[in-house]
Amino acid sequence: MPDPIITDFLQPLIAPHVNMNGTDAEDLLEQVLDANKAVEKAQELMQVATPHGRDYLDASQLQVARRAWFERTQMLHKLSSELVALAIEINKQS
Repeated sequence: MPDPIITDFLQPLIAPHVNMNGTDAEDLLEQVLDANKAVEKAQELMQVATPHGRDYLDASQLQVARRAWFERTQMLHKLSSELVALAIEINKQS
C-alpha cells in the first residue's frame, strides 16, 4: 500500500447542486475542466523537471530528491482524478 499523501487528509470535493438560481452547469463544468487542464500542465512540467543524477553529487541525495518529487507528482495525479470525478458529477446534472 502506498504511503498516504497530503490529499488523503483533505476534505473531499463536493459537487455543487445545479439549480436555476445558481451558476449554469456548463459554466461549472468548464471551470472544473479548466482547473484540471492547469493541473495536467503542471504534471507535464514536473515530469520534465524530474531530478536527474547528473545534478546530484551524492546518490543518497538523488534518492531523497526523487522520492520527494514523486510524492508531489502523486498529489497532482490525485487532484486531477478528483477534478475529473467532480466534472462527471456536474455533468450528470446538466
